[in-house]
Amino acid sequence: MKYLLLLSAAAFAQLHDRAFVFDGHVHMINRQFYKGGSIADRFNDGQVDLPRSKEGGIDAMFFSLFVEEQYYPARHETRHTLRLLDLAKTQIAANPKLIEIASNGADVRRIAGKGKIAAVLDLEGGFDLDGDLGVLRELHRGGLRVMQLPAHNWANNFAESCCAKGPFGGLNEHGKKVVGEMNRLGILINISHHGCPN
Repeated sequence: MKYLLLLSAAAFAQLHDRAFVFDGHVHMINRQFYKGGSIADRFNDGQVDLPRSKEGGIDAMFFSLFVEEQYYPARHETRHTLRLLDLAKTQIAANPKLIEIASNGADVRRIAGKGKIAAVLDLEGGFDLDGDLGVLRELHRGGLRVMQLPAHNWANNFAESCCAKGPFGGLNEHGKKVVGEMNRLGILINISHHGCPN
């Protein structure tokens, strides 16, 4: 027998207030890169901003930086990653009463405990098409704690994507080294958008 649980709006609000709400994939900073403005601005034409995230009861989020595939053919993916990382850190630092970067689980608990949003920096898209471990380590030093291996529709030189098969079937030997180094550093592997229609 199936039961349907119906909550009043007030009961639902109380449940939401008691819960720890962690959004696993929030695109916020790319808008500022292309259009300017601040993450603290309330936008009428966008999907997410800092005021609405706070009002929605978000305690923590994967603060996603999206490196679009247009940067790959000319090999500007790492450059664009660095630009987005710089902008994200600058914008978060400009709003210290609302949001703060979290580097680990203890930071998430500490920041949320102060009533602020804990932002875990997350890279969607390739950080380097060759999987340079030095670049990976430097991005970790810069604060990134979550990254994708390949992008959605673009295989790279060490990992194939869901929608672009590589010649090596999944990960090659260097790809295994990339994953090993991510594990050693404590970088989570972002698997967002890794479902592709046939």
